[in-house]
Amino acid sequence: KLVNNLLVAVIAAGTAEAFGIGQRAGVRPEVLARVVMASSGDSWQLRNLFPRVLAGNHAPGFRTRDLRKDLGHARELAGGPLAIGDPAARLFEGVDGALDYGAVARLLMDLPESDPPEEA
Repeated sequence: KLVNNLLVAVIAAGTAEAFGIGQRAGVRPEVLARVVMASSGDSWQLRNLFPRVLAGNHAPGFRTRDLRKDLGHARELAGGPLAIGDPAARLFEGVDGALDYGAVARLLMDLPESDPPEEA
């Protein structure tokens, strides 16, 4: 679980960063998504998470606070710093813990806002 969630964090953050660069270069995210999905950058998250992210829907599926907890445990499991995971984890510290982890894209892309989720 910890290894998977470390990959989840790194892939989500990397995808959001890449899409932010694409936006600044003038490429609409929907167009970039079609190109990347037909290329080697395709991923489960791009196909399943990012359509909601691009629509501004950050209702929790996997809450950011739970991902942050798992990233801390992954660091403990590794027995030291994570060369790629730690910078990704720092990004997630800037995201409301009640939101879905995909909300990290708000920090790296120009996205529509969404209403905060209802607490369960």
